[in-house]
Amino acid sequence: MHERVTDRGAILRMFTLNYAKMVGEDQAIGSIEPGKSADFVLLSDNFMTAPLNNIRDMKAIETYIGGHKVYENK
Repeated sequence: MHERVTDRGAILRMFTLNYAKMVGEDQAIGSIEPGKSADFVLLSDNFMTAPLNNIRDMKAIETYIGGHKVYENK
């Protein structure tokens, strides 16, 4: 059985903070706040407002780990 999650905020938490909690790293990663590693990605569209049909086609423009750029899609 599959459940469909439609709340974009819930989806974002599932892949960020909830994942960090699951692996026991929520004190260091999973949300952007002082003292945590600045790991984040810049996407080609706004995940929270883009039409549903566009989400699948979003691309990572830049990826940062520990506050340092590790990937740039040129």
